[in-house]
Amino acid sequence: MALSMLHPYGNPQHLYSQAPPPSISFTATTVWPPKFPSASVPDVSFVPSAKREVQSKGHYIKQDGKVSIILGDQKEGTATPVYGAKDIVNGMVSINEPSDVRRVELTMEGNVRIREVAESGTTDHQLFSETLILWDIEDGGWPPVLHYFSRTIPTHYADPETNKKRAMPPTYHARLTGIPGFSVTIEYHLMLSVTRRTMLRQRIKRIRVPFLYRPRMTASTYPPLPPVPSASPSDPARVFVGSLMPRDDQHLKPITVYLNLPLSRVCAYTEPIPFKIRLAGPPESLAPFTFLPPKDSSIHPLGHESPLSILSSETRTIKSLKGYVSRRPAPRDLADLIHVGIERQTFVDTRCHSSLCGDAIGDSRLSMTKTIGEGVIRETDWGKSWIGWSGRVEICPDVECGSFLAPSVTVADALVVSIALPGSHNGRAPFLLYRQAVPIRLVSDRKSSLSRMNSTT
Repeated sequence: MALSMLHPYGNPQHLYSQAPPPSISFTATTVWPPKFPSASVPDVSFVPSAKREVQSKGHYIKQDGKVSIILGDQKEGTATPVYGAKDIVNGMVSINEPSDVRRVELTMEGNVRIREVAESGTTDHQLFSETLILWDIEDGGWPPVLHYFSRTIPTHYADPETNKKRAMPPTYHARLTGIPGFSVTIEYHLMLSVTRRTMLRQRIKRIRVPFLYRPRMTASTYPPLPPVPSASPSDPARVFVGSLMPRDDQHLKPITVYLNLPLSRVCAYTEPIPFKIRLAGPPESLAPFTFLPPKDSSIHPLGHESPLSILSSETRTIKSLKGYVSRRPAPRDLADLIHVGIERQTFVDTRCHSSLCGDAIGDSRLSMTKTIGEGVIRETDWGKSWIGWSGRVEICPDVECGSFLAPSVTVADALVVSIALPGSHNGRAPFLLYRQAVPIRLVSDRKSSLSRMNSTT
């Protein structure tokens, strides 16, 4: 299932890029909408409902007066029903004293709702709507007390702009601040309508049952990461290359940054994502990373030293690093220089909002960024011309869906690497702040996890 989109982060890049392009180059892009990594089969596939890890045997019940709706295959006592891709919504409707009932119908809907906070305007995009007539008086006979139903949730919807089939998005909610601010909600619900006829008038009782749609999808098993990241034109998806730039007054050579990720970049948000990072460069450029200032010291220049570019030996370089000569760092100190995380961006296209259509000037897109995963450095190692880190990113346990595309809404994820020496934010460090973003796609399961799950059922 391929999604032809352009990712909001563009391709891997870093701030303050002034160095010659590396052997593998990535061009930034600002084209809307963003592009996901390739998600074609066999990388991504739906998991049928029959493959659930825990088969729910309870019921969900909602009652209003003399009418009750009962849904099967749910956890007992759950507050909101949950369904996945290809799941079947089955249950029954119970009506007490049905003698005056004229019609019983059940509607299942999915909608994308965009609401403008300031003006309270709302725009709805309907994903699908299906209505089942459970009973009608014109069918003849007496109205029954129980009405049974069974319906499969659609897995795809028709894109309103291209009319192409796209995967049904999961239940989702986000609030985007701005002027005006917007909230976006992707919601699914059942609507039960029972029509009764009395001598004077006709009454319709409606019971709305929201449910969560959590489609499960699998990713290919992560191939093992090579021990030493290396750039290869034949394998650009595994290694991403950038340049860590020195300040203009330091006369240091740039440091090459290698980021090593799983090959497909389609990863499960239920499991850690491995990564490797390596900095490669001459010893004088790497010296600030191997000799750090004490935490209570100032990194202001201590005196007028010779430019680093004229110093060839590592010893002489260390003596001229202006505050960076104090101590050899421990592995924990090196890990503190790097931050790896997963950032999720929610984009809302407000051009079709009722209060803005025809009057939009300039950019009509809003976005919100949220960190949903933090990297943990497991190992640190270094040599004369390189420093390496390896670890994994732990996704927050409250993340319940992956990247997706819906009408006027795009949710995209990226693994973001930041490298900062003490003083990088205020211009006092020898090197500028480095930031690199690599688009990834998050899904619910790995194939290996699914195989283990199936073997236990």
